[in-house]
Amino acid sequence: MYLSKIHLTNWRSYGDAQFCFEKPSGRRPLVLIGAKNGHGKTSLLFSLYVGLFGRFGLRHAEGFARFESGDNLRYREAIWRFRRSTALSDEPTSVELVFSPTAKETSTPEIRIIRRWFFTHTGSPQ
Repeated sequence: MYLSKIHLTNWRSYGDAQFCFEKPSGRRPLVLIGAKNGHGKTSLLFSLYVGLFGRFGLRHAEGFARFESGDNLRYREAIWRFRRSTALSDEPTSVELVFSPTAKETSTPEIRIIRRWFFTHTGSPQ
C-alpha cells in the first residue's frame, strides 16, 4: 500500500486541496515535498499525523510533544488551531487519506481514512 491521495478541507491554508501521489517505483521510491516558508508544509505533515492517528498523532507534532493520551483539551485546541480561519461555522474541517494497492497487491482494495470535525457557531470544536 502507498499513500496515493490527501484531501484537505478547511485545513489551515487549504480551503479545499487535493494532493495526488504516483505509485512508487524502483526509480522513484519516495515523495519529496518542498516549498517556501509559510506555504503549508507543516500543515500537510500535521494532517498526516492527525489523519492517521487521531489525537495520538499529537505526540509527533511540533508544539505538542508533551501531549498525554487523555488530554482531550489539547487535542481540541490543536484542531481549532489548524482549522482554516475563513471557514464558515457550519462547514466541517476534514482530512481524507487514501491508500492504494501496489502492483504486488492487485486484489487488495483501496483504503480510505476520513477524519471530520464539526464546530459550533462560535467556532469551537464540538
